[in-house]
Amino acid sequence: MHKRLIIGIGILFIIAFSATATAFEVDIKAINNTVLPLESATYEVTITSDGQGEVVNIRADASSWILTPQAVNLKGNTTTAFDLTITPRSTVGLHNHIIPLEFIGMRSGEVIKEEVFLSVSLDLFIKSGYAPNIDLQVTATEQADPRQPYEVAVFLRNNNPRVYDELTITVTSDLFSEEFTTSLKGGPQYTFRKSFYYDLDDDEAPGWHDLGVTVSTAQHGVIAEDHSSYEVIGYPDLSMNREIRHKGFLGIKKVEVIILANNGNKQLTTTPSYAVGLLEDAFMSADPQGTVTKDERGRSITWDVTVQPGEAVEITLTKNYWPLIILIILIILIIIAYYRFRSPIIALKEAQVTMSDKEGMSEMKVRIFIKNRSRHAVSKLKVIDRVPHIAELLSHAHLGTLQPTKVTKSEKRGTIARWEIDGLEPYEERIISYKIKSKLKIIGRMSLPETKVKFESRGHERVTMSGPSVIVQ
Repeated sequence: MHKRLIIGIGILFIIAFSATATAFEVDIKAINNTVLPLESATYEVTITSDGQGEVVNIRADASSWILTPQAVNLKGNTTTAFDLTITPRSTVGLHNHIIPLEFIGMRSGEVIKEEVFLSVSLDLFIKSGYAPNIDLQVTATEQADPRQPYEVAVFLRNNNPRVYDELTITVTSDLFSEEFTTSLKGGPQYTFRKSFYYDLDDDEAPGWHDLGVTVSTAQHGVIAEDHSSYEVIGYPDLSMNREIRHKGFLGIKKVEVIILANNGNKQLTTTPSYAVGLLEDAFMSADPQGTVTKDERGRSITWDVTVQPGEAVEITLTKNYWPLIILIILIILIIIAYYRFRSPIIALKEAQVTMSDKEGMSEMKVRIFIKNRSRHAVSKLKVIDRVPHIAELLSHAHLGTLQPTKVTKSEKRGTIARWEIDGLEPYEERIISYKIKSKLKIIGRMSLPETKVKFESRGHERVTMSGPSVIVQ
């Protein structure tokens, strides 16, 4: 029973202690609580939180006071110190003020109320004059296109009754700098605006650069400043031109150059193309060598080209039709030589079966066609034909049939018949025909020897052959 009583008392003690414990504690010390109109007072605020994190909102009469900051994020079991600035609005009078402050825990719901003293007075100015208080705002884009003027806009506002006869505005960067002098003589809330424009180098490499703007006086030195950074953006600027470097006779050989120039400040990779026909491609060479592609628009040569800033790449196209011209000339010469040196006499030989039975063919008629296909007469034609051993020449005479001038029989070569013709006029034709009789029945096919024709043309003796003739049963 005694132990239970002790435990109960301990639990009640813990509950009572928890009820009185706070989620955070606030301590405020004044740093500067006597200010001129529109100037800010400063206080050191220390907040100690318990085991849990907390977000504390700071509130005051918004119609009279501007608080900075208005909220603080606390971690558990930590002490956070920061400067609290209180700026009186223009409606606040010149006298002493007790400002009620509320510190509101958004998680715990706990509210701690504190009061601070703030004096708005002109005593400081009466004793030593207003301290410089210039509000400086700088507007500049984070990205700068070097092809366009870069704008830096400066805004000044005078926050107290002090008059500034001469203010020096200095704009500095590693790419440009400028110093400008102005004045603020209009008293409190008097403003000044000016835009500065700077021409950057078009070839400036992409990268980040610092920008600083300061406002200074001869008496106090720098009284306001702003620091930021901006990026010079990269841009490719490709130009492509074609240039004829060499053009030979009648354009048979031509050297054309494609020039790709990067006028920007950033490396670029491009894929130029050149339309080319099948014949043109056969007689064209490229340096560097490209890739031939085909699409619905036709054939073209493409290249993958990387061009550095400020550099140019050349693609050389050489069209050389001399091989084609030489080939055409050779063909023409061959044709001319063929007609010039070909035999003016054409000799054709054919055979026709005139007598046959089931056992085979036994008698044939042979015809030799001779024609002068040239524009010049030929003379002293000698037609020589041979009959194989297996057959014999039949002598016969028909009207219009030219008879052999000589028939010779040889054991090795068979029967040789010769005909002589005095001459043939241009394009004149002659037909020589005779019959042969086979000593044996022939079944299948039989080949007859070629016929030789000797003649004189333009004072030279020449020979032409008819080619063999084949007889099929």
